[in-house]
Amino acid sequence: MSCDDERLEVEIPEKAMYELWVEVRGVPSPQSEFPDQNDRLVRQLVHAANGADEETLRDALEALGVRSP
Repeated sequence: MSCDDERLEVEIPEKAMYELWVEVRGVPSPQSEFPDQNDRLVRQLVHAANGADEETLRDALEALGVRSP
């Protein structure tokens, strides 16, 4: 959830979030039932990358050991 370009993170226990998904959508979640910490970190990284400028993206890729073109 974002408000005026600032990110607000709401933590809901994974089991409760999964149960909410199933109740609202009526189908199992497309993600694993209980994602691990790595999945959470990847989602945070993607969210941060979506709002980043080119220089920040290049710095992040370099920090991850990826050579930018």
